[in-house]
This record gives sequence, structure tokens and C-alpha cells, in this order.
Amino acid sequence: MQKLVYLQRKIEWFMERIPIFPLNAVVFPGEFFNLHIFEPRYKQLIQDIELGNTSFGIPYIDNVTPGNYGSEVRLHKVLNRYPGGELDITVEGIGVFEIQSYTNSLEDKLYSEGLVGKRIESTLFEHSSNLGMLLHEYLSLGKKPDEIEQTEILLSSYEAAIILGMHPEKKYRLIQLESEQKRQIWLSNELKLLIQSRKMELQLDKKFILN
Repeated sequence: MQKLVYLQRKIEWFMERIPIFPLNAVVFPGEFFNLHIFEPRYKQLIQDIELGNTSFGIPYIDNVTPGNYGSEVRLHKVLNRYPGGELDITVEGIGVFEIQSYTNSLEDKLYSEGLVGKRIESTLFEHSSNLGMLLHEYLSLGKKPDEIEQTEILLSSYEAAIILGMHPEKKYRLIQLESEQKRQIWLSNELKLLIQSRKMELQLDKKFILN
């Protein structure tokens, strides 16, 4: 069994107002995500972000209702600028927050802000987990074989989830868990289900070929 050292953390929060860009997306800390910016309010938001070198928030939105949690991101790179002001950009996840309240459009600003509680996690102790082993087993079953080598190093829950690739709804469930231990347990259980499902798929494929 791979010994995965994770950091059980004491959770602390501090409040801050940040620009918000609600999306049906979750960006984990350390994850990169591409966006096409075309609405006037978000073109203005990114312009202000470039000038101030600040972060902004992506509250997860399911259908039309924003959730209580979201991803704090920073602008990583502008990929393309179009004549009409549209942009293709890459952002990097740097944290997780909980929305406390929304502020309507500010003076001279088309976009809104949110009062958010940013999660700060401080180290307490080590723990062993089989998360890396389960991820390696799943990837070995034919899913993302090029990324198997990454499971040989010690992974946090977010690092493992980035390699795995998850539906936004599943990612949203993960960021609501406030400790690394809880995230690893949840993710390990998800992997067990995926492994079982994948093995059944392979067995059915084998029977189909033999018939």
C-alpha cells in the first residue's frame, strides 16, 4: 500500500470582497481552466483583474442558482484577444471560498462582487491513505493511462481529483468538505465505485468479443 501523507488541517476563515463570475464549473487549487470571455461585464472584470493583478471568484452555479461554495482563481494567461474585446484566457485555481452575500453591480462596474469566507487550512498531523493506490488501479484499467506515473508521488485530494477528472457536480461536492481527511475518504469511496464499474465494463466487453 502506498503511504500517502496528507495534512489534516485546522480550518480557519477570513472575509473578503472579490469580483465574482458565476459558472457551472469548479476549479481546484492548482488546476488550470480555460474561459472564453464575451459578455461586457466579464470583459470589464478581466480588464480590472489585469490592471490590479488580483484574484476573482467563480461561485458554482447549477442551472440558474449559485451554490454556497466556489473557487478563487487568478489570471494565468491571455491566450487570444479579439477585435470586439472578447478574450480566451486560462485561470489557475488558488483556493476555495464560501459565499456570505452578493453585492449588485458596483458604481461604474458592470460586474458584481461577493463577500466570501476564504478557507485557510493549517497543518496538524500526518495520515496514511490508500488514495494513491486506488487512483493507480483505476487508471490502469484503461482510463487516462498516460497519467499513471503521476500516482507514484504523494498526492493531495485535489491533485488526485485533477488527474481523475470529474463532473462539475462531483467537484462541487468535494470542495464542500472542509478537511483533507474527509476529502480523501470521499474520493477513495468514489474511486472504489469507479473501479467496480470499470471492471464490469471490461468483463462485458470481453464476453461480447468471445461471443
